[in-house]
Amino acid sequence: MEEAIRLGADGIGAIPHFEPTREAGVASLQICFELAKRYDKLVHVFCDELDDEQSRFLEVVAQLAIESGLRERVTASHVSATAYYNEAYFQKLLGLVARSGIHIVACPLINSAMQGRFDTYPKGRGVARIKEFWQAGVNVSIAHDDIQTPFYPLGSANMIQAAHMAVHLAHMTGREELAEAVRMVTTRAARTLGIEEEYGIEEGKPANLVVYPVSGPTDLLRLQPPCRYVIYRGEVLAETEPVTTTLHRPWEAIKPL
Repeated sequence: MEEAIRLGADGIGAIPHFEPTREAGVASLQICFELAKRYDKLVHVFCDELDDEQSRFLEVVAQLAIESGLRERVTASHVSATAYYNEAYFQKLLGLVARSGIHIVACPLINSAMQGRFDTYPKGRGVARIKEFWQAGVNVSIAHDDIQTPFYPLGSANMIQAAHMAVHLAHMTGREELAEAVRMVTTRAARTLGIEEEYGIEEGKPANLVVYPVSGPTDLLRLQPPCRYVIYRGEVLAETEPVTTTLHRPWEAIKPL
């Protein structure tokens, strides 16, 4: 891991739930945070990606973020086990995560497809508690994770597709909730990556953006239209012509049976 840092890695990661014991998982996180603090790097943990309510490494990540002072430089992805925690424990954990300042990344496409496979009915789906984290003030963003892999043979790298799945699984279909889901793949995601200063459409920023032919976040998620323009540093890199539909039987000509 130190060699990877010397070669230019931006962050350090761990997968504590893959370690053979709880103690080994905690030790892996301690190593990860110690290196991140020593070399001033980001931390990204694949955390509790299991259908196991006893997988509780997120609490360790949050506490280490506080103790190390790394806080907003720390991200925990997946956290699937939060879907299975009892409510008393989850509420305690929620407060700790909110205080720590860490980011949560949910992966609704891959987790809804992979989790719950060992369950009998009713099946759990193992998706992070997106809505509850967001409402508690935690910075939540949404990602694809796998694209065309043995774990998940689907996916198109379109972040709107991931947000569309999230609003269904998280029961976030109110107007503000839909708008928030779009923020989770735009401004909140930029905050997770630590690129807020260069992200967005403002004077002096590098003019990197995509343009969709819709008037707001609800239609963006509802229609998921093809991206009209991809612009990089002010230059149009890609353009998709609007689809033209020809109606061969005008409505006036269709008579009721």
